[in-house]
Amino acid sequence: YMWQEASVIHHGCGNVLGHQWWQCTWEMFRRSAMLVGLLCHIPSMILCLCRVRELDAIFVIMGDIRKLEHIRGVVRDLERSMRADAEKEVLLQSVNDRVLVRVKLFQDFRHHIMGSLTKRNYDLVFEAAEGLVE
Repeated sequence: YMWQEASVIHHGCGNVLGHQWWQCTWEMFRRSAMLVGLLCHIPSMILCLCRVRELDAIFVIMGDIRKLEHIRGVVRDLERSMRADAEKEVLLQSVNDRVLVRVKLFQDFRHHIMGSLTKRNYDLVFEAAEGLVE
């Protein structure tokens, strides 16, 4: 191909006149443009092949970013769960502080009264209630 082009450039399009000369010149221009395009295309393809490795690295990085976002979501869910557990613990402690102490007081009072009622002495029940209140 190159040899043919070189001979046409060296010898010209021949002794052709008119339409054939323009056709030969146009064909030479077209072939030369394709040669220049090919000479530009080959290095660009080599450069693209070299950049594919960098593109693969970018895909790996994007996968790592997705994994980190998933881990962040799991940590956020765990934080919400821990916060809910802490709120439940506070609620349980407040129930323990308020309700269970009163239930224990009521049980102590009932045991005290039941012990007094077995003797059938109602005056002692009244005195026992006054003693517990104090």
